[in-house]
Amino acid sequence: MSFSLTPRIVLAMIIVLALAFTSKELTAQQEHIYLANDNHTDYFWSGDPQTYVNVALNEIDYYLDQADATDNLAAPYQSRYNLDGAWYAYDYKQHRTPEQFERLMSRIRSGHISIPYNFFVSTYGGQPTEAILRGMYWQGQLDREHSLNISMAVAMENQTLPLGLSSLWAGSGAKYSWKGVCGCASPVTRDLLENRNHEIYNYQGLDGSGLVMKWYSLSPGGSRRLGGYAEATAPYIAVADCEAKSNTPAYPYSITGAFGYGWDDLESLTNTFVQAAQDESNSNRQVYVSNEHDFFEHFLSTYDASSLPVETATYGNDWDMDCEALAAVTANVRRSVEKLRTAEALASVVSVVDENFYAASDPQREAAWIALGSFWEH
Repeated sequence: MSFSLTPRIVLAMIIVLALAFTSKELTAQQEHIYLANDNHTDYFWSGDPQTYVNVALNEIDYYLDQADATDNLAAPYQSRYNLDGAWYAYDYKQHRTPEQFERLMSRIRSGHISIPYNFFVSTYGGQPTEAILRGMYWQGQLDREHSLNISMAVAMENQTLPLGLSSLWAGSGAKYSWKGVCGCASPVTRDLLENRNHEIYNYQGLDGSGLVMKWYSLSPGGSRRLGGYAEATAPYIAVADCEAKSNTPAYPYSITGAFGYGWDDLESLTNTFVQAAQDESNSNRQVYVSNEHDFFEHFLSTYDASSLPVETATYGNDWDMDCEALAAVTANVRRSVEKLRTAEALASVVSVVDENFYAASDPQREAAWIALGSFWEH
């Protein structure tokens, strides 16, 4: 059987190839904007512990219902909510039925709710290394028991970031982080915060391990714009901000993200993100309701992580030193961390003889993990 290229076939092949390259070029040029909804937790700022328990229950119930209600929409427009600390899930487990808690776990697995390794919005520069790790134990256990694939850890609002934290997070399983600052009550100048050298980079420790960090320069508009801890307080404005940042010398990428909504509000219940993503998407840009993880996955599938800048630097301590104001209490907590080592070593030895001994202290052990994840709340 012979085959010859007629002029008509050649023309058809040229058209197909042209369309293929044009489509690829348009895809590369299209902007992708990720809007992430969360409520920044300022524990005790606006209420007592029971008030915050109620916030956790109300917000999780609301956003679980939102996820169900938007399941029929295209993936970019489905409701997604980001717990800014694992305390949400801990309180939900304490005050809801096992069936309700499993509903939350299911929505975390499906990507409609996200949870980080940090228990609260904490400062880290004044913590012992061991306290940081133990403060993530409950979250790590939850991750393993429910196959959650937790990938995020954050240190929000504080103007500085410790060098070694990247290694501790990476060793615990985190792959991504984002940071937004207050730009307030700090000796760190606005000029430094508004003109960062790198806005997405490999945050790397001295051991070479680390994670990918999104830390945008602080907008002159303050902490409720890009670079703040509530970048998406006004989702429609956030889209415009991201569009202005995309493909610029300081940020030569077409994939941007505006994370954080609740700012200093006690409770945050909104469906604005679902509507904004639909309203603001067009042929030139796709807007997504984000679980934060999806932003990084998309970004790294488009841009090679090895091509990103590397930062191995300490920014010093800012709010990290506030724990000095409670010197006696802080010293007691630090000493308690050291005592845990001896207690657990002895418990391990006894468990060789009595296999039920170690499990009997699980409630106390969990309480210690939660206490360490909570004490350095900002």
